[in-house]
Amino acid sequence: MINQQYSIDYTEKSSCIHPHASLTLCSIVNTESHCMIEIMNLNLLRSDAEIASLAAHVEIRGGYSFRGKVPDASDGEIGVIQIRDIDHEAKRLMRSPVRVKRAILSRLDDHLLTRDEVLLVARGSYITAVVVENHVGPSIASASFLIIRPDQHFILPSYLAWYLNQEQTQSYLVGRLGGSAIPLLNKTSIEDLPIIIPSLSIQQELTELVELVWQEELLARHLKTLRHRQLTMVAQNLLG
Repeated sequence: MINQQYSIDYTEKSSCIHPHASLTLCSIVNTESHCMIEIMNLNLLRSDAEIASLAAHVEIRGGYSFRGKVPDASDGEIGVIQIRDIDHEAKRLMRSPVRVKRAILSRLDDHLLTRDEVLLVARGSYITAVVVENHVGPSIASASFLIIRPDQHFILPSYLAWYLNQEQTQSYLVGRLGGSAIPLLNKTSIEDLPIIIPSLSIQQELTELVELVWQEELLARHLKTLRHRQLTMVAQNLLG
């Protein structure tokens, strides 16, 4: 059987269910710098897979705009997630955001993040998507992000983030960057993004596989660090 990697023609907008879509096999492709999941052998056309525009099953809003620098307050009650808080390789929030006082924020309830929303970096050269998780605490995202809330009857947040981080999707998004000095994405520029929506069970299986691959990568990094330390100790003992 020949593996076929599926590709979407992003020039054709679609919001209909394809009558023959099917998603049959996933494989893991490892590289030195990252682990990438490829959907393989996609006889993409079984009734449980939908190809829709992103806007059909999500809500999209912009982040909070500050006038000037974010006013960091060590005793602040609200975190402000910025691009620097994103690990672009791990596709995760990897550091604690700066905090600000609640009193300086207007219409806070409209901007507070909720668990399982997806943050999409919308400014600069790294268009990375990450899922908002429990450990973040009461937080807002800066204006450098678009916040996407999927309808979880159709799209799991972890699947959406994975899909947005795929190479073809990234190419689509890069092609819709606007602005001159600093490239920008806005809400309207991503609403028509075609997204493949397999069954929730397949989405879950795929994202669990992604997580396992990432944990394997972390263990490999840790092992590499330990080996370097061991070699350093051996060299020090030999050289006295």
